[in-house]
Amino acid sequence: MKESIASQKRLFVTMLPLLTIFSITNSCKKVTDTPGANEVFIQGMAFNPSTIKVCTGTTITWTNKDGIA
Repeated sequence: MKESIASQKRLFVTMLPLLTIFSITNSCKKVTDTPGANEVFIQGMAFNPSTIKVCTGTTITWTNKDGIA
């Protein structure tokens, strides 16, 4: 019985810092409905922005915000 309680305490002490770090890193994510420079969102089955002009060699980030792949 005492070993079980001690085991549960060790598990709690081990998991608490991990859960804290996980919650902090997830709360720092950028949440926006407006794409930044060189970004295109797929929202409502459409591209946002619908057109984009960039120089040759520029990297564009495409993000699907729809529920359908």
